[in-house]
Amino acid sequence: VANILLAQALKGGCGGVAGAAIEIARAAARSWLAPILDTACVRLAYVLRNLFDLAVERNKNNESLD
Repeated sequence: VANILLAQALKGGCGGVAGAAIEIARAAARSWLAPILDTACVRLAYVLRNLFDLAVERNKNNESLD
């Protein structure tokens, strides 16, 4: 916390304690949301891969009917 307060004071942000509170809130949000976002991205990648595989299979089936 002290480092954040010092950094905020040095860069002339939106006022010492308020600016530090914003930075702390952002850091907390990142630490809480990062694992959730990672999991969501992995699941989305799995779904997209399956949809792609289904589209390829469907395209092959349509070509064989022609």
